[in-house]
Amino acid sequence: MHLAVGGIEESSGDPFIMSAGGQLDQQIFPGPVDKDRIEDLQVWSAMQALAFWDVLCHPLSIQPGDDPPDRVISCGNRTWGVELTELTIQDVRQDLAPVRTFGRKLQERLREQSDRFPHLRGRVVQLTKQRDHAVPRQFIPMLEEIERALEEDKGYFGEGSDWSAGVPQHIGDRGQYGDHGAFHILVNRTKSDDPVQVSATSQFEIYRSKALAALEARITAKDKPGNDIIVVTCGLPDRQGYACPTDHDLFNVLREAAKENVPTLAKPLAHAHGALIHLWGSNEIYALTETDDVPWSTSAPNT
Repeated sequence: MHLAVGGIEESSGDPFIMSAGGQLDQQIFPGPVDKDRIEDLQVWSAMQALAFWDVLCHPLSIQPGDDPPDRVISCGNRTWGVELTELTIQDVRQDLAPVRTFGRKLQERLREQSDRFPHLRGRVVQLTKQRDHAVPRQFIPMLEEIERALEEDKGYFGEGSDWSAGVPQHIGDRGQYGDHGAFHILVNRTKSDDPVQVSATSQFEIYRSKALAALEARITAKDKPGNDIIVVTCGLPDRQGYACPTDHDLFNVLREAAKENVPTLAKPLAHAHGALIHLWGSNEIYALTETDDVPWSTSAPNT
């Protein structure tokens, strides 16, 4: 479950979304994944979203580009160079990168030592970063501290409680490992007998002004000769097959700004005809279009 609430910063009037402990890492498919596959997943997901809303020209073909551009789209006798890029929560909140990396490293170490932690099979180790603690640059001491704590089999959260009549008044302390280093640790049960999973979470805010500044910087960096279309993707899996679910919040902040006609670019595009901002794996997409020389309908409603 992912919870987020919206608000407005009182002094500046800047809207924001606050994520109440969003998951920062989720493996979508096994890695490593080569660059061409990632780019195909990116461009075809965006084109599918446009086709879903019936605003894409047809028939359409996609071929490799000269990098740049990454791909070339053709429709009829017209072709467009397409540059692919991504925008992640870490472009707006750099402090989340160590949390994500630490969780991934702990999962790797727990799985490598499965004989030491047999009780964690079929479980999720939930790491919730404490707001007033920083993740140290040197992970090893804190990893070892958490591993020592997890050696004891404390079961899973809610174990032994009667849930037949709803949430019990007293759940007990099963699965609760307390605070270690920068994290509070809780172990939950899954419905499978798969190897242990680690889910790292952190509470944070995404301010509209910072999200728009990051988007503008990314588009401006890709606005070069030969790049007719720029596709900016949120939530794209990385080369190891991991995606960040809270990138959905970043996309929502950007889309709400677009719906309110908040300008994204301080200056018009110099070379590209338009840009697409897309939430990977979904039909959620919107366009920044400078001209009508793009393979989608410029009169389409904002999705």
